[in-house]
Amino acid sequence: MSVMSRLLRMLARAVIWPGAAQGSKGRSWLGHGGGARHRIGWRAEDRAASHLTGRGYHILHRNLPIGGGEIDIVAEHERRLVFVEVRSRREDSPIRPSSTLTARKSARIIACGEAFIKSRDLSHEEVKPRYDIAEVYLDTRGRPSRVVVLEAAITDRPRR
Repeated sequence: MSVMSRLLRMLARAVIWPGAAQGSKGRSWLGHGGGARHRIGWRAEDRAASHLTGRGYHILHRNLPIGGGEIDIVAEHERRLVFVEVRSRREDSPIRPSSTLTARKSARIIACGEAFIKSRDLSHEEVKPRYDIAEVYLDTRGRPSRVVVLEAAITDRPRR
C-alpha cells in the first residue's frame, strides 16, 4: 500500500471516527490500534469520564476535535459548560499529572473551548465555561487506580 493511500485511509477514519457525537467513546485518528501508551491514555480517559459521571457531570462529548485541537471531555456540571483535560501519571511519579500541562497546552485548551462555544452560538454568560483537569493516577501495571478532579484549574492567567 502506498504512503498516499495509507494517509487517505487515516484521514477517512478521522472523519468517521472522531467521537464527536453525543458522548460516544470515539478515539483519535489512530483508531483503537495505537500503541500501549495510547491504550493507557484511553483507559485513563474512560476512568475519568466514569468518575466525573459519578460526581454529577453530564458528559456531552469525548475526544471532540474542534478549533485545531481536541477537547478530551465536554460536560455539563452545576449548570456550567465544563471542558476537562485528562492527564495521567503513575502513582510512583514524583510529579502530579496536572503539572505536565504547559502554558501552551492550556492556551490551546481554552482556544478549543472558545471555538466550541462560538460554533454553537452560545454566550459566556449563558454557559459560564469552566476548564477542569482530571488527574488519573496509574498503578504499576498502567491501570487507572484513582482520579482527582481539579475544578477551574486551567485559566488564561499565567501559572506560577
